[in-house]
Amino acid sequence: MTITQEKKLFHFQRIAFLFTFFSSFFFFLLTTLAMVFYPGGTEEDPSKTHYLFFSNFFSDLGRTTVFDGATNFISRTLFIIALSFISLSLLALFFAIVPFFKANKTERALSALGTLGGTVSALGYFFLAIIPVDKKPIAHGTFTFIAFIATFFALLFYAIAILKAKYYPKSMTWIIIPTILISLGYLIILFNGGSEGMLANLTLQAISQKIIVYCQILAFLLFSLISYRFLLQRKETATAIIEEK
Repeated sequence: MTITQEKKLFHFQRIAFLFTFFSSFFFFLLTTLAMVFYPGGTEEDPSKTHYLFFSNFFSDLGRTTVFDGATNFISRTLFIIALSFISLSLLALFFAIVPFFKANKTERALSALGTLGGTVSALGYFFLAIIPVDKKPIAHGTFTFIAFIATFFALLFYAIAILKAKYYPKSMTWIIIPTILISLGYLIILFNGGSEGMLANLTLQAISQKIIVYCQILAFLLFSLISYRFLLQRKETATAIIEEK
């Protein structure tokens, strides 16, 4: 790789990590605002006049109309913006971290599989955002499954890659591994959501969904932050070596 190519790669990675960091931060902000502007109502009680954190789902924020027929324009707009930024940031993040895992075939294979999962996840998040659950519930549900399953595998492959990598900070696994386990737990709830008993409880599903979404977004935020610091450290080390010569 030429010096010019290295500079371009450095700037791309720097922008990608910063974009992911701020996109993740704004996700929390925009979805909170979307909850504030949500007109209200749940499947069990359409008469409610506000968003119920332990009963409403994230998908409710993206409805064109709520359960009592009221329009949901502001909340839906904020929801689409938040998830669109997350979708773009995931593409940026997972392509930007690939160059950190090039030491051997195993690292390259794991990072390629992880980035493939991240790409599918990004597309899943984007389509579940623009396809409202009240208009096309099957399509919306399908992309929800795709997004969560793809994210699970993306994090799993990168967790293994990080453990095998010689230089990338192992501290990231303390963030990724718990997120993987929580994701697995939520997938079990998601796949069994229609069964009898506890898993059919909408409150359990609503709370579980928020836990996994917040954990995943926080993981992306910290992944980008740790990668950004690692990028700068590598740059400083490379500069110091050149100056010594």
